[in-house]
Amino acid sequence: MMTPSYNFDYDARRRLLKLTLSGMWDRATLSAFQREAAALLNRVENAGHTDLGGRILIDLTDFAVQSQDIADDVSTLIPTYAIRAGRIAVIRSQSALQKMQMRRLLSSTKLCFVTSEAEGLAWLFEEAPTAAE
Repeated sequence: MMTPSYNFDYDARRRLLKLTLSGMWDRATLSAFQREAAALLNRVENAGHTDLGGRILIDLTDFAVQSQDIADDVSTLIPTYAIRAGRIAVIRSQSALQKMQMRRLLSSTKLCFVTSEAEGLAWLFEEAPTAAE
């Protein structure tokens, strides 16, 4: 089993947050994640990025199906940290159970499930169709 971990990689110029989650989380991992995510959100807001221009790419390729209490707590974090994102792409594993869990936790019109980083980045940065199209 993979060690529980997470990584934030924020590109301020592109306003892109790449978030990688892996392993089976416990309370300590979730608490540390919450602290670091809050600090990152403060940095983004202090940089003046308060509109919906941000994009988030979440890589769940190695993220285990979580216990119900951890999954529920993660779901309460999503609206808090996704507030500055116009679009969120989620790279999911091939686990059908994880896909069901993520669909329940991440229900949003600005959300797209993808199978690779390239596919996620393409969707995150594609231009919205114009009215003439």
